[in-house]
Amino acid sequence: MKETVSLAARLFIITAVAALLLAVVNGYTSPIIAERESMEYQEALKVAFEEAEEFERIDEGKLNKIKQENDNIDDISIAKKDGKEIGYVAKVIGTGGYGGDIIFVVGVEKENMSIVGYDILSSKETPGFGSKVGEEPFVSSLMGKKMDKHLDKKDKPEGDYDIQAISGTTYSVNAILNGLNGTVDALQAIGQ
Repeated sequence: MKETVSLAARLFIITAVAALLLAVVNGYTSPIIAERESMEYQEALKVAFEEAEEFERIDEGKLNKIKQENDNIDDISIAKKDGKEIGYVAKVIGTGGYGGDIIFVVGVEKENMSIVGYDILSSKETPGFGSKVGEEPFVSSLMGKKMDKHLDKKDKPEGDYDIQAISGTTYSVNAILNGLNGTVDALQAIGQ
């Protein structure tokens, strides 16, 4: 009985020390990781809307309402140039990818509601297949697509609302399409 209690006490002490060390390391590294992620996001905003000089997050109340109604939206910023709104950049969660959700940003010009930029932030899609949604020619095929109504995927996209389907990447393209259509809904909610 004494040996069991002694063993349990030792295991408890070892576990407590390990938990304390993990907490200290996490406390030290968390701010560094958060700062790096914030810098990467700011760079992605500029990739998604190169013309913008600054980005201003939309009203927190409006963003929270959009996020409650729309699982695809993580953040939305207003793109500005010379102090005027010229568009939006949405941080989007493309649900349903083969490797999980695809996180990306998309820039939308306000005047004609068309895509001006797109960048993948996080993806676990299969290299050479699903990863094609972050590569050329798919990225270029999105530029200029209208965002005032839902998009569709086509083998031969001809219209303003058609995105390129890619053979062998159905899940990945569907995830991007889900995210883009969620962005359409979010932009309509902003205008209301």
